[in-house]
Amino acid sequence: MKEVSLSGSVRKNVGKKDAKLMRREGYVPAVIMEIKNKFI
Repeated sequence: MKEVSLSGSVRKNVGKKDAKLMRREGYVPAVIMEIKNKFI
């Protein structure tokens, strides 16, 4: 199985408009969840 590393940052603004603007700038807006010390 391959491993992939990601880097990210916390967004200042949330919502459809801000996500669309991020996509235009080449970013991929996402939600990362952690449950019991495991990211899913």
